[in-house]
Amino acid sequence: TMDTTNTQAFTPLMKEAWQLTKGIKGKIWLSTFYMLIAMAIIFALFYAMGTMTPGSPNLWMFILMAIITSLVYGVFLGGIMMLGVERARSLPVTYKTWTKYIKYFFYVTCVMFITEILSNLPDLLYPATAQHPQSTSTALLGIVFMFVFKFLLLLAVIITIDQHVNPFTACWRSAKLMLKNFKLAIKVFLFIILVALVSMILIFIPFIWTMPFIVLLISVFYVKITQ
Repeated sequence: TMDTTNTQAFTPLMKEAWQLTKGIKGKIWLSTFYMLIAMAIIFALFYAMGTMTPGSPNLWMFILMAIITSLVYGVFLGGIMMLGVERARSLPVTYKTWTKYIKYFFYVTCVMFITEILSNLPDLLYPATAQHPQSTSTALLGIVFMFVFKFLLLLAVIITIDQHVNPFTACWRSAKLMLKNFKLAIKVFLFIILVALVSMILIFIPFIWTMPFIVLLISVFYVKITQ
């Protein structure tokens, strides 16, 4: 098992993840492309209906959106992440590898829904309306919840598939792993946020390289701490 208390552990992890993206970018992007198309259609529909945020007057529509987006993630995200895990384990991957994980659709959907609800809990409990705008304290609490639960549940999708456990157990195990390996985990998490922000600032063009890299970074991290 990797010594995650070593302050230098992150650099070789990052280098290995980058090296492993060679020859797999197209495979990851193909499945991601299908997911992005499905998500774009759904977000366009919800945007037209005015239900894009928890602060929408119709809170139930936000919950419905969370369910539907989780269903889309359920179809694609598990396969995308497991492409990275199989690559990190030096297993052969093809353009069809991700499809064999569609059978975990329900578990992945549940994990994503749990993550979405917990991450947005303050907004769900204290929704903003036109008459009662969201307070600064609620907004800050929302940011904290988003950060904490996205961090704790980073590995939950992989765990529910790879360890064949139910979504609640996967979320619990993910949180335990992230806290047990906190020093390395927080570096991985913050680096992912930084890479994503830089990619967005540069008009998403870097995502051609950074998105597969993020998948591999999470996957290599998971494989290293569970060996």
